[in-house]
Amino acid sequence: MGSLLYDFLTDSFLFDQSARADSYSKWSDEELRKELTRYREYALGNLDKLSSEIAGSDSGLRVFHPDTGATIELLKQTALYVDQVVVADPLFEKTHQPSAVGNAMNQYLGFRKPEFDRKRLVQSVAFLQDATPMVAGNFLKLLPTTYFSEPPAQPPIYYSENNYEDGIPAPILGFLRSKARVSSLEQIGSHWASRGDFYPCRAIDVMFPGHERGMMYYLFEQEVLKTYEVGGNQMAEFRQYLPKEPPSKAQFELWVSQSINRAANAVLKETMREVDFAVSHASNLLTKSPFKAELLNAQFEIEKSVQNEALNSFFEMKLPFLDGVSANAIMEVRLNDGQAFQNFRTELEKQLRELRTIKDPEVLRLKKENLVHELSETQVRVVGQKMHFLKKKLFVDASLMFGGLIGSVQSGGWSLLASALAVAKGYQTVQEYHQSKQQNPAFFLWKVLNK
Repeated sequence: MGSLLYDFLTDSFLFDQSARADSYSKWSDEELRKELTRYREYALGNLDKLSSEIAGSDSGLRVFHPDTGATIELLKQTALYVDQVVVADPLFEKTHQPSAVGNAMNQYLGFRKPEFDRKRLVQSVAFLQDATPMVAGNFLKLLPTTYFSEPPAQPPIYYSENNYEDGIPAPILGFLRSKARVSSLEQIGSHWASRGDFYPCRAIDVMFPGHERGMMYYLFEQEVLKTYEVGGNQMAEFRQYLPKEPPSKAQFELWVSQSINRAANAVLKETMREVDFAVSHASNLLTKSPFKAELLNAQFEIEKSVQNEALNSFFEMKLPFLDGVSANAIMEVRLNDGQAFQNFRTELEKQLRELRTIKDPEVLRLKKENLVHELSETQVRVVGQKMHFLKKKLFVDASLMFGGLIGSVQSGGWSLLASALAVAKGYQTVQEYHQSKQQNPAFFLWKVLNK
């Protein structure tokens, strides 16, 4: 089925491999920004159709990866078990441009104006090109989900009468506050960094261990410059500034508490937005954030189905045998040997189901390593030997059949019975070959590794 996004990209110079290899040296930064803007407008203009592509897919097992850091290695592993995976479009993320107000604020805080990052653009395009077989095979779907987490063009003015505890159930807020780690920041050149201490200051970083990134907060002071009336409405002009002197201890402690609540609110909204998106697209949420996983498991009723637990175990496994296998090879075998793929997944789910009762982390790790070795080494070798034997046997039977038919032509009907037996024997060998393919769940992996 492919993807509407690839309809655009195949006609864009961004997908020109020689241009990508040369880091688009023939195009200026402004020209690249314009092309990315065209891509952005195309993606947002087809947002409903892109969602419909997923809804219209016949998939019983789909996962949603909300981060733009998906790799081909992750997708190859996913393709051994999952029907379909939806990922955040890494190229769309590059289309966002900071607002003028945002640039002015960053400049005031001492940050350098970001240059156009050609390296990251090249990496994103390379990923999309490498993933083309998976898109063409209807396994991989891309969506511009980062659009919904972009900062507003005009920074909002925040105010809360209850220290930003609004809208967060007390148990969840308590859990999030217990996990928060706060460090003081100081400006070093064009960066704000922590020296590992915590003391009254004007900039802090709020982190949730296991989450991908922290959130920085600045304690500004504001001064009213003038007030006036426009059309019966009272207006005011004021300025915000960042004093060099630290706040009082009481002011600092209150601000830190408010900042933790704001960070908790932000990470909760982000997590629930991802959950909502996964549910609306009939997907299981796949996150690389241990913190989000802990939040969901601790505070929400997550379905503990056999399939979900098997998925969790599967994504915790390391599959080094996939390093030398191309995405194209995996997709070719999936498309041409669908029954073999289903058999492999059923057997894998069965083996993973048996690991659910193991609580000791070290025992569980060894069991998983043994499972990977059994499938990728022992069973694959057994399948290879069986296929070699059957192919050799089929060649011998074919020779007998060919010789028997020659005899029937030369000497009349006396050898017809022998010919019939030879044909029947060859047919039985072919049947045995196909039955072996269907019966051994490692056949799918054997074909992938031999591509």
